[in-house]
Amino acid sequence: KKIEEGRWEDIRECIGCNICVTGDSTVTPIRCTQNPSMGEEWRRGWHPERIRPKTSAARVLVVGAGPAGLEAAVMLGRRGYEVEGAANGSDAFAKVQASEFDVVVADIHMRGMNGIELCERIVANRPDLPVVVITAFGSMETAIAAIRAGAYDFLTKPFETDALALTLERALQH
Repeated sequence: KKIEEGRWEDIRECIGCNICVTGDSTVTPIRCTQNPSMGEEWRRGWHPERIRPKTSAARVLVVGAGPAGLEAAVMLGRRGYEVEGAANGSDAFAKVQASEFDVVVADIHMRGMNGIELCERIVANRPDLPVVVITAFGSMETAIAAIRAGAYDFLTKPFETDALALTLERALQH
């Protein structure tokens, strides 16, 4: 329907990683490294482009995460959050020192300072600022490392848009 209705901005670009295809023979839910909401329409019978508004005023810093981070930033912006992006951990830490943010969403795998190191530095300097760590390579060890570093929560990509929004709302109330 998106093509028929001319909603080109709702179509995400594929980079050909084929992670979506790998689930076909294993009966796993459809997933995509470029679009964290992929498959939600099929699994839940709803449309992620119809985004519920935010429930609090917040300024969010989204760090790294590649196209999925951009997708998360777009979805949070559509919800009404003020969203700013940073390409890597060093840029993010500089922004945290220079500006006020209410929550940080950071990928683990980034060039230079990774998300765990960024989380540790933020918690050491701004213990009141919650950090939500996201990754496409989630494991129990990675989740434990993130929580030990002071992360408020840990999400694996692809994540559902409502899961990210709910995590942010809880972090803001913390």
